[in-house]
Amino acid sequence: MRDAKLAIVQLQKRIDLLTAEALVLISKYPELKRVLELLSSAIALMGELLLLSPGLSHREWVKFAGLDLM
Repeated sequence: MRDAKLAIVQLQKRIDLLTAEALVLISKYPELKRVLELLSSAIALMGELLLLSPGLSHREWVKFAGLDLM
């Protein structure tokens, strides 16, 4: 059990390092930065949509999105 916890900590440190390195690289290229922003937005939207009931009508989707003008 202790070995597994140590392995997880080491992997998390590696993930953090790779994330930081990727963000430095992305910051050097505006087109990559824009793609990252779009992907992050899409992931956030997907997370929100997964919380919705699968049986919603198109009108309920519009209402949930705050696009219902009435």
